Amino acid sequence: MPHAEGAGGWQWFAAWLFVGAVSTFAFFVAGIGALAVAVVAIALLARHRSSRTGLAGLLAGLGVPLLYVALTNRRGPGTFCTTTPTSVSCGEQSDPRPWLAFGVLLIVLGVGEFWWQRASAHRPANQRSMT
Repeated sequence: MPHAEGAGGWQWFAAWLFVGAVSTFAFFVAGIGALAVAVVAIALLARHRSSRTGLAGLLAGLGVPLLYVALTNRRGPGTFCTTTPTSVSCGEQSDPRPWLAFGVLLIVLGVGEFWWQRASAHRPANQRSMT
């Protein structure tokens, strides 16, 4: 039996995840100016009452760019050099472990919150009051 939210709200979760990830990437690239775009995107998405079923995706989406930062700094911390036949290029890389840990934490919390909300919504009313 299909849910009114569409597959139990997973589409809304994915939409919120996308907004969170793009907003965070934009903040990394454009700085504080990107927050205005993020606020507009969040406001537009929040206008749909049923979209709130996937709001935890926003939290998970914030973690996706952190995983990207961890990936790009995977050889850190310290100086890392790349050698080609014609040149040598060196750059400083940060420690990827904090980025990885915080990114995974946000994703796990977002997905966990979404699953917990779905489980609570499907639990009989007399059992919901016990938790």
